[in-house]
Amino acid sequence: MASIFSALKYVFWNKIEKRPRMAWRLLFQSILMGILFIASQILIGLITYLFFPEILPLVNEIDIVFDHPKLMLCNFLFRGVAITLSVWLSGLIFDRRRLFDFGFRLNRQWWIDFAFGLVLGIALMTCIFLIELSLGWIQVTNILVTNAPDSKFIPSILIPLVLFISVGFYEELFSRGYQLTNLAEGFNGKYITSRWALLLAAILSSGVFGLMHASNPNANLMSTLNICLAGIFLAAGFVLTGQLAIPIGLHISWNFFQGNVFGFPVSGGDFRVATFIQITQYGPDLWTGGPFGPEGGLIGTITTMIGTLIILAWTWRRSGKFRLQAEISEYPRGKRRAGFSQSKVKTELIAKESKKRPDTVSYPYTHIIWDWNGTLLDDIQLCLRVINTLLSKRSLPKVSKIRYQEIFGFPVQDYYQKLGFDFSQEPFDQISTEFITAYEAGRENCPL
Repeated sequence: MASIFSALKYVFWNKIEKRPRMAWRLLFQSILMGILFIASQILIGLITYLFFPEILPLVNEIDIVFDHPKLMLCNFLFRGVAITLSVWLSGLIFDRRRLFDFGFRLNRQWWIDFAFGLVLGIALMTCIFLIELSLGWIQVTNILVTNAPDSKFIPSILIPLVLFISVGFYEELFSRGYQLTNLAEGFNGKYITSRWALLLAAILSSGVFGLMHASNPNANLMSTLNICLAGIFLAAGFVLTGQLAIPIGLHISWNFFQGNVFGFPVSGGDFRVATFIQITQYGPDLWTGGPFGPEGGLIGTITTMIGTLIILAWTWRRSGKFRLQAEISEYPRGKRRAGFSQSKVKTELIAKESKKRPDTVSYPYTHIIWDWNGTLLDDIQLCLRVINTLLSKRSLPKVSKIRYQEIFGFPVQDYYQKLGFDFSQEPFDQISTEFITAYEAGRENCPL
């Protein structure tokens, strides 16, 4: 009986990480999200009954999600709250990590990447519009249009803007932040390295992302495959930076400019409560996507591929190299997980094992690696001296010991950027080589 219990526990529980295994974590989060979705729909029903009773007789004749702007906004906002709550609670209970650990290191670089994502989405969708216009596949019929004659444009355009900000946040939090991270951690192990685990997780989570849109209005096989490809496009910014800044910014501007600046359908849905440009669509559906919008056609396929290459170029520019953030696959990621750390887990495991007879203790290690710098070797004064020399050479303000201890962290590139180094003017590799050379010259004089 004990062996059966142990086998079941092994299937369900990761004793090293002290949390459920990947499949169970994803299942529990999905169940929690489903419960919160049901609650949100009940709330939408109550709001409709109390504040919009005039549409109740028409409930079988109209699509409440798209035909009533205020209810449409409430529906997507409540959906966002349900997803965000499910990820937050699942993170605390099952993952033992905070919400901000899913890709929200909100430093200066995060906001720069977010701005890049916004600009990239605008640029790509503008290219799609101009190409279709030049080929005669669309015709501009009006500007600054609302779907109700008595509606003012500015208040009306705010509805889809707020909606798509919400969608960009919660879809990326769920698909890339939660799903991709958990899949990568689950695949990472004896037979799959952390980098391959990350790539596999990006592909599978993108497949799920595509299937989530397969039931959208006007969806077909090509649109579903294109949304899967768009998932990889959005995942690129996450796996190359470890943060959700690029995917969220890109997702927001791509959707808003697609639907409410240029007047296309968005993933099969009609969100055109108000549009800056009203169009009539012509051209072959194979290329334009027809009623699904550009994401359902070959023009969307090509654009997402080009966009992925641009993200690769951006990450090369910001760090001087391509690097998959393999630490996404390694749990715990970062220094803190809701008061939980990998070293604490392994220490507790050894303590438990050491209560056995010494000759039966089974340690989960084959090697011991000392954290030498700053732990056994007192090198802080040397580090300060070297980094301040580098800063002075570039006319940048020096850093104090207290400030150094506050901002130092990993990846080291972020620490250098906080000090004021500009990698667009000087590559990180060159700066780090200069630091290491000076450090090596003085390290033998450091006390223990």
